[in-house]
Amino acid sequence: MRPTAAPLSKQHAAAVERACRALEAEQPPDLSTLAEQAGMSRFHFHRVFKAATGITPKAYANALRARRARQQLKQSASPRRPFWA
Repeated sequence: MRPTAAPLSKQHAAAVERACRALEAEQPPDLSTLAEQAGMSRFHFHRVFKAATGITPKAYANALRARRARQQLKQSASPRRPFWA
């Protein structure tokens, strides 16, 4: 049986929330910057973020980028003539 994770402290939860907002930027910060802003080591921040969200900061940023790309494709999805026509 796998032990259950301890609940996040308010400080850690707030740090993860701030990191999620920062990762929504067009050019998201790297792990070192996020960890520094949270006042944690890179390794500890990575563990805390994954415990809170279920995915790594990099996977979170990639998912946001993919969602933005899908939204942009939907908005610009107009029929276009093929370049060979």
